[in-house]
Amino acid sequence: MVILGRNGSGKSTLLQTLAGFIKPVKGAITVDGVDVTDLPPSRRNMGYIPQEPVKLPLTPRQALEYFGRFYGRGYMPLLKELGVDHLVEKRDVSVGEGQLLALALVMLRDPAILLLDEPVSSLDYLNKLSFWKALKNLRKPALVVTHDPLEAAYIADVLYVIEDGRVSGPYPNTMREMSKEALQAFNLYEKLRAEENKGPYDY
Repeated sequence: MVILGRNGSGKSTLLQTLAGFIKPVKGAITVDGVDVTDLPPSRRNMGYIPQEPVKLPLTPRQALEYFGRFYGRGYMPLLKELGVDHLVEKRDVSVGEGQLLALALVMLRDPAILLLDEPVSSLDYLNKLSFWKALKNLRKPALVVTHDPLEAAYIADVLYVIEDGRVSGPYPNTMREMSKEALQAFNLYEKLRAEENKGPYDY
């Protein structure tokens, strides 16, 4: 599920409220039918990933081993499921790899739902695609907020719109195939590489 909204529309506030970092003025928050409104974030069965990855003073392997022990779960099967098992050998990670690592660390908790606050807003094109591919591999319910209509059309099953803190919808996503075609059409990495491989008489 994707909530689409412009900057300042209330997207991050909504996710932080659901995650438990902000207390709602009224209403209730339930997870699998359980009211979690008054519970701290650590006791809500949710996995929250902010826009910017949290930089831990640990190597990826150290972080995975620590949280794996904490949650009593092996991390290698999860990394392979995500398609990011190469991260365990890294000493340091890029911003894009940091978000993929954050996704893996959150999933070690096995949350009921993922809350993703524009998780690819600072990533390059290929890392964005890698992140969404990894998320799709999980088959885990996720609530994603974004300001990018093309991104929303690409990843959403169901769309909502938020304006001035008010959410409207749901709207069926009828533009997924169109968005896939658009992303492929503008994948200059592949197009320019193909041009480079052409001979002088291949045109």
